[in-house]
Amino acid sequence: MLSNFIVLQASRTLHLWDVLFGNPGRISKTDFDAIKTEAFIAGALLALICLGIAVLISQAIAYESGRNPRDPRKRRLVFIITGLIAVVALFAISSFSVTSLRGTQAEQFRTTMLISVAINALIYFVGGFALSKIFSKSKIGTWFPSK
Repeated sequence: MLSNFIVLQASRTLHLWDVLFGNPGRISKTDFDAIKTEAFIAGALLALICLGIAVLISQAIAYESGRNPRDPRKRRLVFIITGLIAVVALFAISSFSVTSLRGTQAEQFRTTMLISVAINALIYFVGGFALSKIFSKSKIGTWFPSK
């Protein structure tokens, strides 16, 4: 039974989660490349999730009537704050939780996570701009209003 456990542990592949929140030990080149790819995917997914949250919150903000409605400003603020939270959260996770990498792998992973943060911000803000222009007559159209 113990030998089966050892074989299972030896054949287990490493994932980004292991690097961020665990101690994976020595990481092979192929596992490290896979982890870098997962970091890019995690940045993109976090951007899409936060964009979805921003859409839901913006849709929940009611229209205000009157001469100077404040609801477009609130929706724009929600979009910007959610985007900043996405970028800061990914940067914080990548900066403060990776303690198991050493040497060149640590440097390469830092570079990878900076690129992932840039991808996150790019997807979030470009995607938000596109959604705002596509749905210009809806509530999320106020994120980037056309004048």
